[in-house]
Amino acid sequence: MRKLNGGDVFVALRALRAVDLKETVAAFTERAEVAKTEDEKKAANAALFEALIKNVTDEKTEDLVFTFLAGPFEKENAAGVRAMDLDELGECLERLAEENDLKLFFERVKRMIRPRS
Repeated sequence: MRKLNGGDVFVALRALRAVDLKETVAAFTERAEVAKTEDEKKAANAALFEALIKNVTDEKTEDLVFTFLAGPFEKENAAGVRAMDLDELGECLERLAEENDLKLFFERVKRMIRPRS
């Protein structure tokens, strides 16, 4: 597992644009801003992942999310993440949230999303 880096920004940006998760990210950042305890922060992160899963309803968007996760999970590609054991995937999602400031990351990515003409 590695921390999020600059290369992850554009992968996340493509995924967020394709899935149109601007409102989901906004709701997450609002919840994360008021989180004071570690449990509240974990709940905000869990809500983000839950919202992502609810919004990924087709193979293209599913692949974009798995492609994003492949970077920090240090997998070769989306198929590597897709093939992960559910326990391992859950642990990696938890570590991703613990080791990165997801609120700040998604706030910055959200700012890059411009309305389409």
